[in-house]
Amino acid sequence: SFDAQSDFYFIDSQVSFLKKTSKKSNYLLKLMVAGSFYPNTNLLNTIDTVISGNFNYLNTSKSYLIFGIDYKSIYPYKNSDVRGLEHLFDISTGYNYYFNSSHSIGLNLQYQRKISKDETNFSFEQNIASLNYSFHGGF
Repeated sequence: SFDAQSDFYFIDSQVSFLKKTSKKSNYLLKLMVAGSFYPNTNLLNTIDTVISGNFNYLNTSKSYLIFGIDYKSIYPYKNSDVRGLEHLFDISTGYNYYFNSSHSIGLNLQYQRKISKDETNFSFEQNIASLNYSFHGGF
């Protein structure tokens, strides 16, 4: 993608593998590689790599247990001496219940850890725990 106003290019690629392990479970593995390119501000240019795995287990005919783990590395190749290689770890677990094909509720517990050398522009040594509730559907 390209944003002419801010002179920003973003290149994204992704390979996914979905495997149904049984009638009750499946997993999704993803490898993503992306790049941010700012021709006028080279210090912001990065190469991002994400490895993601999600496991879904059919608990009942209408509910799923979910477990996911993600790792993202951000390499600022024009500014690596200041920023260093940045890491993001994300672990989540949750529960989704489907009322029908268009309505569902979910509860998700998530833990994130961010590590970077850059204390000013990136969340240096940050740990975040969050509990998210969601409802999907219309009235």
